[in-house]
Amino acid sequence: MLDNVPLCDICFISGNPGEQEILVGKLHYREVQTALSLLHSGGNFLLKLFTMFESDTISLVYLLSCLFNSIDFYKPGSSKEGNSEVYVICRGFRKESVGECLDLNKAFDPVCQDRVILGRGDIPDEFLDKLYQGVLLFTEYQISAIERNITLFKQDIKSNPLDCARLDKLQTDIQELYLHNCRLKPIPDCDLIMSNTKNTLKQILTFDGRIENGAYKERLAKENLTLDQYIVEELSHIDVRCEDKPEMRCIDDLHRINFKEHIHLVKGKTLHSLQSSIFCLARLFKLLYEIRRERTDTNEIVTETEEQRKQRFLSRLISLNLPHNSTDTLILDLSSHCHLTHPNVYLSQLELLQLLIQTLATLPSQHSILLINIPLLTQFTVSTLVLLTGRLFEKVWFLLLHDSSSPSHSSHGILLHSLQRKDTEGILQHVADEYRTSLESSQNKECVLSVLPVTMLCEHPLLYKYVFEINCCVLKNHILSLIQSESPPET
Repeated sequence: MLDNVPLCDICFISGNPGEQEILVGKLHYREVQTALSLLHSGGNFLLKLFTMFESDTISLVYLLSCLFNSIDFYKPGSSKEGNSEVYVICRGFRKESVGECLDLNKAFDPVCQDRVILGRGDIPDEFLDKLYQGVLLFTEYQISAIERNITLFKQDIKSNPLDCARLDKLQTDIQELYLHNCRLKPIPDCDLIMSNTKNTLKQILTFDGRIENGAYKERLAKENLTLDQYIVEELSHIDVRCEDKPEMRCIDDLHRINFKEHIHLVKGKTLHSLQSSIFCLARLFKLLYEIRRERTDTNEIVTETEEQRKQRFLSRLISLNLPHNSTDTLILDLSSHCHLTHPNVYLSQLELLQLLIQTLATLPSQHSILLINIPLLTQFTVSTLVLLTGRLFEKVWFLLLHDSSSPSHSSHGILLHSLQRKDTEGILQHVADEYRTSLESSQNKECVLSVLPVTMLCEHPLLYKYVFEINCCVLKNHILSLIQSESPPET
């Protein structure tokens, strides 16, 4: 829409809700000015307002009443009851009346600070009385809605299954009534452009739900925090309690799914760095890039050595009584392939896949592989893990070793238990060849993004849950490690 516009000002109102009406005043005047210059006689105009307490807003509304046959205030059912949003419906534009009004150029001048077009004596008392009645009506509705919301919040209605069931039924009844009244029918499954992913999306949205930013006073208080204090404060409100997660969890039914039938290579633009992931909280990525934006020269994070990590995992495997034997379990430390620190994610993914193919070629039957700190943030790496487990190994164990005193020492691992068969069909090698060919033919501009449909990766409730929780803990610990690496040494 703005391709041919040389310069465009975009208005954002945030951080000062108490002054919303004053702050958007110029925007409303410009909207009216644009409408008056475009409308023909008899035309209609819809203007969105908030509160109508200030003189310039009252003056503007009276101007509209003079230029249109009728104006009505309307709050649609889709507008939240708790906000002050109101729509002014102006019908029957009297274009000839514009010339009879005051000179509007001054009022619409962006340099002019005083946008009160008319004085108090120019506006009839009858108009002010009607406007007052309308404002009072909407204000009472808003107060009632806010009070009800506060009451429901205190009652914690979600904890009562019967109340939740009643609300769900009410929502369903309203949906069916709307469909019936509007004569709407669902699109047949055979005509859908995208498959019905309602259940999958519901699970994903449950894990990465709505972001609550707190009350206005709480947001103001955060403005005085340092970056480190702000990050720690935000992390405290994100429900990622790594220390509460089980250290080991198992999935043993992936081999029952015929993944070969669902293999579909999706190609797209190469990833140099990750901005988000469907397998992790978006809020954590936001905090990570807050740090990276403010600090271009972050210090190196001090971590364990590769040998130290291996020994720690081996000792935990023994203490947790996991089915393993040090002689038949191959350990691969993949920390260097971390998507959060690797300069080119697309190269890291190919290197990781090639390493796994080489390892499988020499791995004896019934032996296992422990993958320490394998990256699980992209569809490609999760697809690779699922193919390995579902087609070649008996089961998969998810390991999470948390160290609250030193986040940089926290690690995770994937134990692919007991190799059952070799990749005789060369499926993984085919994926690697396609990946490499895409990079070479596009000069590193295109690669394979996924091997399996994202819905399949998310439909298995345990798989998605375990991967999601591991990634959240990894990202949270990485953020804490960045903060600690920047902290000045104690004197």
